[in-house]
Amino acid sequence: MSLQKLLTAIILSSGVLAASASARDAEKPYVGVDYTMLQLEDVGIDVEPYALRVRGGSVVAKYLAVEAHAAAGVSSDTVQGARINLNSLYAVYLRPQVSLGALHVYGLVGYGYLNIAVKDAAFGSYDQDESDFTFGAGAQLDLGSNWAVNASYIQQLKVEDFQVDSLNAGVVYRF
Repeated sequence: MSLQKLLTAIILSSGVLAASASARDAEKPYVGVDYTMLQLEDVGIDVEPYALRVRGGSVVAKYLAVEAHAAAGVSSDTVQGARINLNSLYAVYLRPQVSLGALHVYGLVGYGYLNIAVKDAAFGSYDQDESDFTFGAGAQLDLGSNWAVNASYIQQLKVEDFQVDSLNAGVVYRF
């Protein structure tokens, strides 16, 4: 089964779960802001630019949420004379989750796109666009009825030798 067919099946399945969820299982939507450390690896090159990520989502069933992410770079990194920065990152996820009191442990599975800016004195400036299957895991700790803190790891994409991972930490507000 191709990755696109698998992702389509997962999304359709989540729609069935959402439709069957009772009103007591559904929760209010949430929004979060995270500081993100990216790690870009490509054939011997390893850079770590930083980004700010905004994410929003909603719990659609007791053990499932849907979530969207958008990020932009806040600092670049330099390797071999090339300055590398994240222009933009967008992703949509299904988020299976388990609650253990105030602690919520979750996985992320979805599809993402990113655009990286490269400024090189020898080769000039160019952008690199990539999109691929993305997955990760994280934990969120409630600080009250509306606020929480979270941390997560996400493999943003892996295309041949090019891989982008992120470590994220931030705050969440539930409406």
